[in-house]
Amino acid sequence: MKYYDIFSYLYDLLAPDWYYHKPRKFAIEKLDFKKNSNIIVLPCGTGQSFKYLKNQLKSNGLIIGIDYSEGMLTKARKKLEKKVGII
Repeated sequence: MKYYDIFSYLYDLLAPDWYYHKPRKFAIEKLDFKKNSNIIVLPCGTGQSFKYLKNQLKSNGLIIGIDYSEGMLTKARKKLEKKVGII
């Protein structure tokens, strides 16, 4: 998946969180995950949905991100280590 490995460098610029904030928050709230849920995000891309899922779970539960692109996974890991702090 070399295309997505390369695209991972631009993904957050072309699909910024501020633009998709409301629909992501709305969709995750409508899924109504319960405390201690286990969630698999496939494909997880750069992990933009992780913070919304974490808020929904109230920091109790497990979020597993899977993506075929190593570039997307690398961006997701860096984002988690830096901003969300759940790795």
